[in-house]
Amino acid sequence: TGIALSLAQCEEQEGCAPSVSEDELNTLIGTLEARILELERRLAEETDGNVRADLEELIAGFNKELQAFNVYLSELQAFFAAEAAVEEEFEDEFVEDDEFLEGERGDDEIATLGGVLATIKARIEWLEGLKADAEERARLSEITGIELTLEALDELIKAAEAEAAFIENRIRMLIEGTEARLGAPVIFTAEARDYESMQVLHYGPDLLQVSDWSTTSAMNVY
Repeated sequence: TGIALSLAQCEEQEGCAPSVSEDELNTLIGTLEARILELERRLAEETDGNVRADLEELIAGFNKELQAFNVYLSELQAFFAAEAAVEEEFEDEFVEDDEFLEGERGDDEIATLGGVLATIKARIEWLEGLKADAEERARLSEITGIELTLEALDELIKAAEAEAAFIENRIRMLIEGTEARLGAPVIFTAEARDYESMQVLHYGPDLLQVSDWSTTSAMNVY
């Protein structure tokens, strides 16, 4: 919801930049895809009917989230494409050397996550400011159909802060040289239906090879 509002804030506002980035959306999409893949693996091996029903419900919910994030990514790409089209009119007048932007850009996961974290913190700051701007809240409510009460904004801020804490933890794990690395999926030990309960995380591929006892324990808390 916070991402949807961030995209909506820039409708018909010249010079506005939404507080969401392609890196953030790609990170969320990659995490969801890894989670769905693991749940589907567990579903294929599960024989208990009740557990299978719960896993199928989780997979359906995460697939719905994944579709929403892909739509947001398309909207954001369209937004920046329109911005780029306007800027192209001035390219012949200004010459810049952008070679320094190439090479390692996009290959350094820590740098990428640092940018994602900055984007999330910018959205938190924007949401905090929105609490004091009743006129803008009314405008966004009309555009999105979302009732932006102060309580609703507090929940959005709380979710964004949890997302920021998750990204900060990933960065810390990467810096400390753990198994978390570029290309390794992020697996949650427990599947949660809200950001607040996403507290215990497991990084690296070894979760896929845990003992039967550990698997059973993890199943009991999703």
